[in-house]
Amino acid sequence: MATNPTKISRLRQHFLSGRSLTQLEAIGLYGAFRLAARVHQLKAEGFKFDTVMKADPMGNPYAEYRLRMRRVR
Repeated sequence: MATNPTKISRLRQHFLSGRSLTQLEAIGLYGAFRLAARVHQLKAEGFKFDTVMKADPMGNPYAEYRLRMRRVR
């Protein structure tokens, strides 16, 4: 029986594929409701992120995360 990948591992793979991610996308794609916390975990692993603040049509701010570089060892 195969084990399901964890949310953090699926998010890690998403970012390593070169794609960006917002909270709304994280909920829809991975059921991840705390994207900022998961990004914080990945930063603790040594990943570097660029964060771009955007606004939706109503003016509400949200963050878009993109991996800047892989782990630094």
